[in-house]
Amino acid sequence: HQNAMQTQEKYDVKSDLETKIADLKNAIGTLADGIEVAKAEVASTHVAMKRASENREAQNKDFQMTVSDQRATQAILAKAVERLNAFYAKGSSIVEESHHLASSKSLKSSQGPPPGFGGSYKKSGGASGVVAMIEGIISESKTVEQDATEGEQASQTAYEEFIKDSNA
Repeated sequence: HQNAMQTQEKYDVKSDLETKIADLKNAIGTLADGIEVAKAEVASTHVAMKRASENREAQNKDFQMTVSDQRATQAILAKAVERLNAFYAKGSSIVEESHHLASSKSLKSSQGPPPGFGGSYKKSGGASGVVAMIEGIISESKTVEQDATEGEQASQTAYEEFIKDSNA
C-alpha cells in the first residue's frame, strides 16, 4: 500500500511537471512572438527615425533658404528706402533746373503748354506712400522671418523629442 501511494505521488508530481513544462513551452512561444513583434517595431522605429532625420534636414534647408531670402529682401528694400529718402530729401534743385531750361525754351517758342499743364515741375508728393509701402513690406518680411524661426524651433524641439522617445 505504501509503495502504491509513493507511486501515485510520483505520478502526480510527474503530471504537475508535465503541465508546468507545457505552460513554459507556451510562455516561450508567446515570448518568442513578442520578441519578433518587438524586433519589427524596433526596425520600424529606426526607419521612422531615418525618415524624420531626412525630413528635418529638408525642413532646415527650407528654413535656411527662407531666412536668407527674407534677410536679402530686407537689405535690398532698406537700401531702396534709403535711396528714396535721400532723393526726396535733396530738394527740388534738379527739377527746378530742368523747369528753368524748359521755360526759357518755351519763351522762345510761340506755343505755350497745353491747358492743365500750367505751374512748375516738382517731385511727386506720393513718394511717402511708396516709402511707407516698402517699409510695410520690410515689416512683413521680418514677420515671415520671425515666424520661420519660431517654426524651426518648434520643429527642432519636436524632432528631438521624437528621437528621444524612439531611443527609449
